[in-house]
Amino acid sequence: MRENQAVKYFILYGGYDEQVIRGQVVGHLLAAKKRGHKIEVVFLQHEREIGPARFRHLDELDIEYKVIGASPPKNLAGQVIDGFRVSKYIANVDRAKQRGVVIHARGEDGAVAGSYIKMFLLMGGFRVKLIFDWRGDAWEEFKYRYESREKNTLTPVLYFLKHAVITLKRALLFAFSDACIAVTNVLVERSRIKASYLMPAYASQDLFANDESVRLRMRSKFGLNGAVVFCYAGSIQPYQELEQMLDFMVSMFRRDARARFVVVTNDLGKAGAVIEAFGGDFEGRILLVSAAHEEVGDYLCMADVALLIRRPAGINYYSFPTKFIEYLYSGLPVVTTEAVPIVVSYMNEHSCGAVVKYGALGTGISESQLARLLSMDRGRISREAKEYFSDEERFKIYNHLYQLA
Repeated sequence: MRENQAVKYFILYGGYDEQVIRGQVVGHLLAAKKRGHKIEVVFLQHEREIGPARFRHLDELDIEYKVIGASPPKNLAGQVIDGFRVSKYIANVDRAKQRGVVIHARGEDGAVAGSYIKMFLLMGGFRVKLIFDWRGDAWEEFKYRYESREKNTLTPVLYFLKHAVITLKRALLFAFSDACIAVTNVLVERSRIKASYLMPAYASQDLFANDESVRLRMRSKFGLNGAVVFCYAGSIQPYQELEQMLDFMVSMFRRDARARFVVVTNDLGKAGAVIEAFGGDFEGRILLVSAAHEEVGDYLCMADVALLIRRPAGINYYSFPTKFIEYLYSGLPVVTTEAVPIVVSYMNEHSCGAVVKYGALGTGISESQLARLLSMDRGRISREAKEYFSDEERFKIYNHLYQLA
């Protein structure tokens, strides 16, 4: 590819909040700019995910971008239409077909839409590369949601048809993808794409850090001096298992009068409803707070132990929760279950927490286990995580994949 040609990056469907744009996109765009490429970024996003604040980092770096509204995710007909819409846009702005096109498609549905975009662009004579960013197993996600319903409404026939559709979609995206970056080794091994790479979840090393001055300030602000603070940060979804965390915390409240539980979430209503339905007197024991993403790191700093609870299920087996890295960057030992193999493997290798069986959360952890967690070197936990999840290695892979040669 000639150095004066431009590369267009397409980010498809969901999850591309400010953190991801900053961490997974901007660094690679800067590297491309240094090589002399002219860059335009095209975001294909569902309407509810479009907001100017999400793209402020691109504004600051003077990188051109356009946001095109997309059909609802998982809508197969809509994905075909989206493919035609984006390819038509490219054809209109680059009639000479001098620019290379790199499609970065996030998730299986994003990669299906990316396949249609690639198909239409190839028919138009463009040079195209499709990168499939595999963040989890679509079939396992569907099964989890289906099986979690109190009253299942799908018949066995519809259940079978859903599996068939997902299988066909996966065959399409595997056929058209030039490379795959997967969040876990399990997905790398399942990929049928020859050029497949492990790319763990991303967390900002600037926003999440082990800062003792912040820790002291935040603990003083919320009256937590002398407390043993457990924390959870994230959304309140069924698979996040807040009820199981409460089960765990009840045992810790009984075992240690200093124990407190801080929940940092923007789903305050959902969290409050779950706690109320759980029952019990948690006055002064549980603190619910809402925070902008830039502030979450400060709340993690004031904690002593982080909770990452998952139920053993396929959806978790293939996942890599971003919050795990955020906890580690903040220097926190983690209490987790056996549900996420890549998390358990890292914890065993780096001695940075405790693994509790999912069915035994109600018994909590022993006094000796808690003492061990509280004695862990927060600086070591943070330092080892930042070395292990190095941005430098991540950028090397992206910069290699973003070449059209």
